[in-house]
Amino acid sequence: MSIERGEWVRIAKQAARLCGIYAIVHRNSGGAYIGSSHHIGKRWTRHVARLTAGTHHSPKLCEAWLSDGPTAFDFVVLEQCDVDQLVTREQAWVDVWSGTVFNVGKIVASPMRGATHSETTKRRLSEALRGGTRSMEWRARVSAALMGHPVSEEARAKMRESHLGARLSPLAIARRSASYRANWRPPTAESTAKRIATRLARGGFIVSPAHRERISQANRGRKHTAEARARMSIAMTESWSRRKDSRP
Repeated sequence: MSIERGEWVRIAKQAARLCGIYAIVHRNSGGAYIGSSHHIGKRWTRHVARLTAGTHHSPKLCEAWLSDGPTAFDFVVLEQCDVDQLVTREQAWVDVWSGTVFNVGKIVASPMRGATHSETTKRRLSEALRGGTRSMEWRARVSAALMGHPVSEEARAKMRESHLGARLSPLAIARRSASYRANWRPPTAESTAKRIATRLARGGFIVSPAHRERISQANRGRKHTAEARARMSIAMTESWSRRKDSRP
């Protein structure tokens, strides 16, 4: 780091314990990274450490820092304010800054809104997540968090549209079938009673005429292939066999 350590310590001390809005200004371009903190001095120290290491979350700011060096930047306190005003005042400065804003997102309350990943980042994320599986503990936490969560009609419509005409690949069908077979358990009297009670609480087993008509139109003229009929026959035979074996 070419900036003298004593100089940086002096700059950080000047902003120590200040609460407000700050800017890291690139003098050559007039661009700036705008942020807020209840302790600006400490926040600046973190920025400098990450910029020097090349790990800062703002690619534009990091590129300019590594290219021109720290001496090409000014650390400025734009204004002081109370902690509960940090977000609104930072947003105001982001909106009125005349030069380039190096922040990843332009909405302070939601920094990633409107931000886009580069193709390189997308490829790395894809490779990192490919083949990964979620633990049963993680799935249970997600299920508990979503339980009882209302879904708007607009969201339902979008989900329906996204699935219309969708076809699973043979591999996906085989995996789903294997999963069903491995996890299938014969219904108990308790689970059956619970399922019936839930249905009755929702209004019973009544299917509306409109629903019946949609089902009829979807299946009208449809014929199963010989292979599909054979699979259905085998599945029904195995299902009845399991039910017989589960009876006392």
